[in-house]
Amino acid sequence: MAAEGSTGPPADPWCAPANRPALDSTNPPSEAVLTDIDALVSANIGLIVGGLVVVVLALAFAVVGLIRRVRGLGRRLESLTQGSDESSLEAVLGSHLERVRQVVTDVGAVAARTAVVERDLQRSFGRIGLVRFNPFEDTGAVHAALAAHGAEKLDEDFAAEGVRMRIRLPENRLDALKAQLRDATRDRVRLRAEDADTP
Repeated sequence: MAAEGSTGPPADPWCAPANRPALDSTNPPSEAVLTDIDALVSANIGLIVGGLVVVVLALAFAVVGLIRRVRGLGRRLESLTQGSDESSLEAVLGSHLERVRQVVTDVGAVAARTAVVERDLQRSFGRIGLVRFNPFEDTGAVHAALAAHGAEKLDEDFAAEGVRMRIRLPENRLDALKAQLRDATRDRVRLRAEDADTP
């Protein structure tokens, strides 16, 4: 509703009065508005300064935290790339993965070799023999036969009835050693086979 005696539109309570320009208008605000803003800031200067100090301190703590975190990440990256000539983390990780693959391959090869060695070891010294012979007539022939067949002398005992010798040799050579001892000593040597774990 228009004021009495006025011919213009009714006044809007949300609009600035006609004698004062709006803050976002192209006309600069009057000195009265600036005075109102100064008064508002002056009345609350303590709160504004306190709020700015809190914001600055929070930002300072955030910067310090970020610096510490970057340093920690730098140390971790350096420990990961230590001893490597690669220029990027991706290249370092690639070379580490390649080393791990090589180690896995090497472990597989060592496991295969170990299985072969264990298999061969079980066959290589599977028999222990007890050899009895006359020390004066057959010593040279017995020692030559033992050396020829890869036998290992464990102990030797001289007695009145002859020599007793314990030997260890590959199981696949036992029959050949028996034959050679029989032929070289005219069957005077006695060879008795025992299991390898016999004391």
